[in-house]
Amino acid sequence: MSKKIIKKKSIKSGEEILNLILENNITLQKNLIETSDELKKLNIKVTEMLDIFDKAGKTFDESLEKGTGNDLLELEKKLSTLIDQNRVLAKGLLLLERSVRPENSPKKTISREETEESEESF
Repeated sequence: MSKKIIKKKSIKSGEEILNLILENNITLQKNLIETSDELKKLNIKVTEMLDIFDKAGKTFDESLEKGTGNDLLELEKKLSTLIDQNRVLAKGLLLLERSVRPENSPKKTISREETEESEESF
């Protein structure tokens, strides 16, 4: 979207006012068209994403109906591994922050209970 900056100046006639209003109206219409196009593109992307989730849900339901429990066990193991990796990364980031933070900056201390509560949410 291009912005047109109109400098304030003394307007001498009604014709100049009319021209400024017309220019502003045209610029506004162009911006509306661009916004509309972007919203259409966004709508298409969201629709595609919902289709992917629908297909994944159908596939998951089909695997439950077929009784392929191995797939579910494998998925559970992968998720568990991912959660453990996230915990390790979070702890590492906290340690890194403590070592990088300047001495005079305000420190927010995290109690052991808060850490355990955040781990339980995983």
